[in-house]
Amino acid sequence: MTREPYRPTVPDFTTPKEETPLDRNGHPNLARTYIAPNPTQEPEAKPAPEPQEIKEAPFCNAESTRNKHRLAVLRLRFESFEALEAYFADELIGSDMMEGSASKVIGTTLLIWDRN
Repeated sequence: MTREPYRPTVPDFTTPKEETPLDRNGHPNLARTYIAPNPTQEPEAKPAPEPQEIKEAPFCNAESTRNKHRLAVLRLRFESFEALEAYFADELIGSDMMEGSASKVIGTTLLIWDRN
């Protein structure tokens, strides 16, 4: 039994390779030819955002002050404890505003400050 000699296969570099948006690993194919955007082309019009209702603030007084340690404190005064509780439960708990902040309720006043 005779073995044929090993002949490596050489890829044909003369034919243009088919361009695809992704490479073999599924990443964007950066070897694709760049097509510059047409500067005279109008950008797509985005739909106008719907007007949002402006809610009236449930608190009757809001002020921002600094304490003796130079820490900014937001003081919100509510007309009733029920209004304060509803605002705290619905608007503040889990909101981005409370991330990294601390709060304290004294009567119908809510104090909020940065923990850092």
